[in-house]
Amino acid sequence: RGLIPKKKAFVFLRGLVGKPTSAILERIENAFIEWDDVILSVEIMVRMMHHQLRNEFSVFENAMSNACVYTIDPAVIFSRALGYEHGSALLNCFQAIAMTLLSNSARFERVRGVFFNDFEDTQMVALLQRALNGNNAHVVVARKKELFCEDESSDEFGQPRLPAETTLVVHNNSDAFGQNIETEGMTSLDGAFGCYSDAALVLNRSRTDLLSHVW
Repeated sequence: RGLIPKKKAFVFLRGLVGKPTSAILERIENAFIEWDDVILSVEIMVRMMHHQLRNEFSVFENAMSNACVYTIDPAVIFSRALGYEHGSALLNCFQAIAMTLLSNSARFERVRGVFFNDFEDTQMVALLQRALNGNNAHVVVARKKELFCEDESSDEFGQPRLPAETTLVVHNNSDAFGQNIETEGMTSLDGAFGCYSDAALVLNRSRTDLLSHVW
């Protein structure tokens, strides 16, 4: 614990994936990473991602009537603030630790698969497999291409190969304000939803509190 230099950050973070909750919480308390010109709190990053995953998976397990598979695309654009070379992989490590905490506390009944788009981080699938081992070893963890591509050597995604009565859940790293689905067309995942669904019809812009806690 204490200040972890950048060159040791990945060894420290990846070493926490798959560990018991008590061990993780002890190691992340007062742990900070010196990442170029910024200092990152490991505890804040892990707890924030854990909270997000817990919210998402509670909906899957409690509100959905059938099985689902969960796809993840890493936050590549946002991660550029942490550097083009390793920023995305750093955020992925925090997510894998958070997934470990979630898996340690709950067995997933609805979630049958987690598929990660590993085009920038080929180690993440193995980390997620380790994170879900134990309570959720029954959950399939694989590359997103295995779900969408008949030919894994191709970069073209096709229709997802899903079992019958299974819902596809797309974790989308968006700004959450909605205008993307109207303006971006097929240049982004947001725009694809706008082109191929009626999502734009249910946008609610009447709320006045959307920015009340942003500073």
